[in-house]
Amino acid sequence: VSIPVGLTIALIMLTNNTCDIDKDVVAGRKTLPVLLGHEASVSLYHAVVYASVGFACVLPIVFARPSVWVIAVFTAIAVHPFGRALLANPLLPSTRGQAFAQCLSFVSLLNAFYALAYFASA
Repeated sequence: VSIPVGLTIALIMLTNNTCDIDKDVVAGRKTLPVLLGHEASVSLYHAVVYASVGFACVLPIVFARPSVWVIAVFTAIAVHPFGRALLANPLLPSTRGQAFAQCLSFVSLLNAFYALAYFASA
């Protein structure tokens, strides 16, 4: 049940660490994006975006009630523009502020709909 929430936390961390790769290399930090490199980190970031939406839409249907599929549809529709913005962001130091704003909007909305699906099934 906590997979989508964990993935969104990972998304916040990936946003920060991927934007700061250059500073982390100079400082000698061994973050996952430093070890993967920028291109692989962006690919991982995209995978986490897709996985978080997928899990947030499917898990309530599987574990709560199949009737919450309507909320899953609205979840996908609501987070779509925010997800597209995340996928379009190059995650560079110059776009860090924009990336965080997009990420926090996406995470907040996705987790709100995810919680709504479970509350609606109770």
